[in-house]
Amino acid sequence: MKETSQDIQRILEQFVDAQTAGRMVEDIQRADELMSAAATVKVRDEMVAAIREKVHRRLAARKIRNIRIRIEKFVIAAAAIIIVAVLAEVFFNSQQDVIPVGGALTTLSIWNDTDVSVLKGQVETLSNQMDKVDQTAVQWLDENNGLTVEVDNLEEVALNTEFWKG
Repeated sequence: MKETSQDIQRILEQFVDAQTAGRMVEDIQRADELMSAAATVKVRDEMVAAIREKVHRRLAARKIRNIRIRIEKFVIAAAAIIIVAVLAEVFFNSQQDVIPVGGALTTLSIWNDTDVSVLKGQVETLSNQMDKVDQTAVQWLDENNGLTVEVDNLEEVALNTEFWKG
């Protein structure tokens, strides 16, 4: 043992009382003597070399497998980036067909478009119908102007009735 029995006992006394630490030191010394007395098996140098070679091959195989996995992940990531770039280009090229790049989009260009002319006609028709409804309402109120007096009388009756007061 590299440590002296006093060093070991000082360390053990931090955890247990002095008497128990002394017994533990004696047990450790006996175990150390038993281990030293045990016969060691002599291994041939060829066997040690074969074991080392086997360990080196397994470590090399693991390293190669890890490198192969990293390469595969890199290739997959690169392929994903390329696919996203191609899809983005296709998307943006299709968007350029919708909005002309060179010409400015103005209200005149929208209203002069042949597809929008139908929409323009429908808006004008709707505007004319709204004007007719407005004219009809004004005309009806002009013809029935006596109704406003009756409505005022009904409001006065409703306010003065005991029924509403509870």
